Order: sequence, then C-alpha cells, then structure tokens
Amino acid sequence: MVMRTASDHDTREALRVLEAIQALQRWLLEQPMGADGPYLSATSLVLVQGEDVVASVALPANAPWTAT
Repeated sequence: MVMRTASDHDTREALRVLEAIQALQRWLLEQPMGADGPYLSATSLVLVQGEDVVASVALPANAPWTAT
C-alpha cells in the first residue's frame, strides 16, 4: 500500500467525502425529516424511515463534482 500525502488531490477529496458522511450521520441522528437511515448507491442517495423512502437524490455518474 502506498501512503499518500494530504496534498494529493484524491486524498483531499476522500477526506472531504468522509467529513460529509460524518455531517450526514449527525444530521440523521437528529432526524429532522424523520429519516433513520441513508442508502448510497452508484446512482442515488436515498433517506429512509423503516422501509419508506423519505427523500432521494439522483447522483449521475458523469456529473462534475466540485468541493464547496
């Protein structure tokens, strides 16, 4: 395994993703929409409560992503 530095673009992006997942986890614990779990696939992010879909967002694979 090759260790990368934090200055590596891919590593920085991965850290931003992990921080976003942590923020989503905190948000879900507060359950402002009644959602109790996220499901992430290659094409969508879905928030569910039990077996019911609370919200979903399409994630097109070819969409450009930028960090804000």
